[in-house]
Amino acid sequence: MKVDDGRVFVDLVHETSECFGNWSPNQSVKVGDYGVLNRKTAEFEKEGSIYDADFRPELQIGKNHPVLEGATEGQYIIVSRGCSAEAFDADFSEKHPEIVDSTIKGRWRITGKKGAIVVLIKPKEFRIQDKGKLLPHLSLFLKRKCLVTSIFTCPMFALCEF
Repeated sequence: MKVDDGRVFVDLVHETSECFGNWSPNQSVKVGDYGVLNRKTAEFEKEGSIYDADFRPELQIGKNHPVLEGATEGQYIIVSRGCSAEAFDADFSEKHPEIVDSTIKGRWRITGKKGAIVVLIKPKEFRIQDKGKLLPHLSLFLKRKCLVTSIFTCPMFALCEF
């Protein structure tokens, strides 16, 4: 049986970083979404959002626990087992931040049969404010569900399979 490439990628990223990679960048996933992670394809299957008006209105989640937007800066790099980073450099024009006007150089050594590398340049994190105070109120309702509490977004990305 052939293992799904998306599943391998997501597993390697999670094993290294405790983050779940989105193998399908065209699939929109937002902070507050809840659902299940399909174990075969590794895709998140949304069932709803804690920010929907009819979800536990007594908690006033949108008011008391809004989505916070972090600063856009630096880089976030995940290198899984099966590979190692040797060099990385990114130079971006302040006037033209598009990828065509940028220089990205990297060198990685592939040491195993499978590996995953994620490079995010100037990512932005979105997260639930005071999630530690909110989660106890959701634990029974969201039992056996995944809740998206934080997301890194980045307009510049590439998915590489090896």
